[in-house]
Amino acid sequence: MYEKETITQIELARHDAAARDGYPYALWGGSWAQTEPASGDGSVNKPYKISSAAELAWFRDQVNSGNYRISATLTEDIDLSEFCHAADGTKYTEEVSWTPIGNSFNNRYRGTFDGNRKTISNLYIDAKTDDYIGFFGYADNGNIKNITFDNAKVKSSKYDTGILAGFEYSCIIENVKTLKNCSVEGYKYVGGIVGDACGNIINCENHAMVKGEKDNVGGVLGSYNGSSNSITSCANYGEVTSMGALVGGIVGIFESGTIQNSANYGDITGDMYVGNLIGKAKSCNLNNVLGTGNVTAKVSPAGLLIGKIEDSPSPNTASGILAYNSSAKLTIKKSVQTGDAVKAIGEGSLENEADVVKAFTPEQLNSGEVAYLLNGSKSEGELAWYQKLLGADADAYPVLVAAEGNTVYNGSFTCCDGTASSYSNSSSENELVHVASATLTSPEFDADKHIYHMGCLNENCPEHKYVADEDGTLKATKADGKFYVEKLALTDASTAINTQAKFTIKDLQYSRQLTEGQKGYVTLCLPFDINVADVTGVEKCYPVGDMMIHMPTNDASVLKFVLMLDEQSVIKAGTPMIVKLAAENAAQKLVATAQNVEYSANFFANPTAKSLTLRDWDGKSGFMTICHELTNASIGGVYTTTPMAEGSYSFRADGKFGIHTGDLSPYRIYLNVQPSQSASSRTMLFSIGLPDDSSTTGIRIISLGDGKQTGSSAIYTLEGQRVKGTPRKGIYIKNGKKFSVK
Repeated sequence: MYEKETITQIELARHDAAARDGYPYALWGGSWAQTEPASGDGSVNKPYKISSAAELAWFRDQVNSGNYRISATLTEDIDLSEFCHAADGTKYTEEVSWTPIGNSFNNRYRGTFDGNRKTISNLYIDAKTDDYIGFFGYADNGNIKNITFDNAKVKSSKYDTGILAGFEYSCIIENVKTLKNCSVEGYKYVGGIVGDACGNIINCENHAMVKGEKDNVGGVLGSYNGSSNSITSCANYGEVTSMGALVGGIVGIFESGTIQNSANYGDITGDMYVGNLIGKAKSCNLNNVLGTGNVTAKVSPAGLLIGKIEDSPSPNTASGILAYNSSAKLTIKKSVQTGDAVKAIGEGSLENEADVVKAFTPEQLNSGEVAYLLNGSKSEGELAWYQKLLGADADAYPVLVAAEGNTVYNGSFTCCDGTASSYSNSSSENELVHVASATLTSPEFDADKHIYHMGCLNENCPEHKYVADEDGTLKATKADGKFYVEKLALTDASTAINTQAKFTIKDLQYSRQLTEGQKGYVTLCLPFDINVADVTGVEKCYPVGDMMIHMPTNDASVLKFVLMLDEQSVIKAGTPMIVKLAAENAAQKLVATAQNVEYSANFFANPTAKSLTLRDWDGKSGFMTICHELTNASIGGVYTTTPMAEGSYSFRADGKFGIHTGDLSPYRIYLNVQPSQSASSRTMLFSIGLPDDSSTTGIRIISLGDGKQTGSSAIYTLEGQRVKGTPRKGIYIKNGKKFSVK
């Protein structure tokens, strides 16, 4: 009925009568499509290659039907959401619980299952009547390895519950990880990885919440009886709670064996026998372990490492260091313990305890000192402990995860900021010159200073440099608490500056290449203040005033506008300008310069349009009411760093953006007229001049009645009405000129 050589009488007593008589445990869950893997025969050398949930379900049922020695390897990540899930009223789906692989004592799994570093997601189990609950139920003398669980939800009302397995006997469990979004709840013998174990547990890491109703609850294992076996390089990060006793960050009840190079970082809460590592130990050997979490117990005993150690039947030993956080809280009977009441071990003792049990401050844990000591004061050879000492993602405590550059070295190093460091992630003093602030090979944005860093982050270091933009093309230096860029040259072809930085440009220049022989007027709108005297290639600069006067001509279809200009010596940023070119401009170039210009993230934002007042003037009676129902008019600029292509958007009089046709060049000003429906035909063609000159300016007409620039093919009657289709016999206007149709 069972193999006596693998199951002790004590263990057999834990199985119910039905299981011992050969009856399988009840199966729960539904019937799903199952697919036999296309590759492998289930042997150790040729395991089944599993690539889908359907193939995994087939493998499980093979094991649960008695073929329990078969082996498998995952070739893809597996999503179990269609095979097991909670009830969902919105989708009209009932609860479906995963049936564990090896769902009974008789069908306990004895093969090799290699997760191949793949992830199993959305495991869901809600078991109410059976023991041995997990992805595996009962595993015996097998090997399970290399699996990550994502969003696993495991719940049981009985014994032996874990995310990976409910119970394992003499198995090798290695490289198993549960993520933070996982959880496991059970009655007794509850663990983040395995509920009840006695084999070798290696490189297992639990981030899941672990909750027990009664006794024997642990972050990694609920119970462990390893004898000559060990728990090696295992860590718990999850919160562990129980209403019962025997609660620990690594294991709740520790019958026998060794724990080495393991750590608990989560908070632990239970009734009694509560500890960072072990709730209660009967016979244990501890070597280089760490506990940093808070420990809370209803009653004593409880300790920041172990709740209680029994003095018999055999001696309990300690070696290396048994480190704990001196700032962690030990709370018993709702009272935070202080002074001598704070104990590493609540009751009992370890041989050599006085030599190896050590309290460390958070500063010491953060410095790298403890990681170095846990490695036996070594930085070479095979190491178990690591720690990143600097940067935003630095480790506050020693960790068991190896990462490049996270080895801790001991020495006396002087950094560029003048501070001395005894522990670092480099063995080279030359490399450690900038270690306190990190050396950068690419720009790094500093949100506090609103600038990108390049080089050493220590501002007092000779190698320290700043960059103003993310690409590193603009170099900024610091003086008097501000950042300065020496020179920035803008043209119509300039690309946008990719930065959130705030800095001052000492010498800012905008230049525009003019055409040969160009004269008259052009428009200008700049994102910085200018002194008119600092604009070369021009005769005068006029900021546009607040009034535009309509001067009707004899041709009713052509509207004449005059801009009221006010010559000023200093023109503010974003001000629309009419620029009269110099009569002699050998360079044929317009150049505007400014000094000490403040730059910020909105530097290149388009300026706000200036509202204008439109009024009639017939040359006789003076100003009249607003002409031709033209109720809205505005003028404004654009200084996007590249021309805006046809179909892009520009400002409208209402402050919104309207579509326009043709390219919209940067650093120019544009007229926007929004006429009423009755007057729209009278605004399609007009010229703009200056009081002292009849030359047409560079102002463009955009966003007319329908939001689109009119084309040159439009035809109008003498009354200003637009002609649709082919005009009949008569006199019409096109492009501001009369023509006849015969």
